[in-house]
Amino acid sequence: ATTEIYTLSLHDALPIFTVVDRGNGKLPDGYEMVEMNKFSRHLPEVWNYLKKHLTNLEWVAATKMGYMACAYTNSLRPLNDQTTLMELSQAMDISVNRVSNVVKKLFELGVFAKFDVVEVDCEYKKYWIFNPYLSFNGRVIETSMKNLFKNTLPAKVYRGEIS
Repeated sequence: ATTEIYTLSLHDALPIFTVVDRGNGKLPDGYEMVEMNKFSRHLPEVWNYLKKHLTNLEWVAATKMGYMACAYTNSLRPLNDQTTLMELSQAMDISVNRVSNVVKKLFELGVFAKFDVVEVDCEYKKYWIFNPYLSFNGRVIETSMKNLFKNTLPAKVYRGEIS
């Protein structure tokens, strides 16, 4: 069995090691192990960049969304396009009059993404997913999910393409 270790970092400030050991079957295909000490991972350089471009209210809303993200999927369930303004207001602790603009800005900055899925013999589903280049909740990340966000602002900040 071989082990490949790739080191990615933003100016060596936050090393992330992807360990792939297919020979022992430790990870299924399509997953990456992100080695850090905590179950929940936050990428400070990306959060710090966003803090410069968000109001305090928007910052708090983004942080609350990060804590809402479900383990392994970063799903923001139950939040989706059908969530009422009142429900969003309660979830983010923001005035119902301001929540729509805050959510719009967070979406435009790539803090979260909206996905629509129509599956055979299933109902139409809409999902909100928190950007894993800001925070990720879990020990493994599905590569295909991470790749959905690879061209977002947080991903470009993470890779050092934007500072």
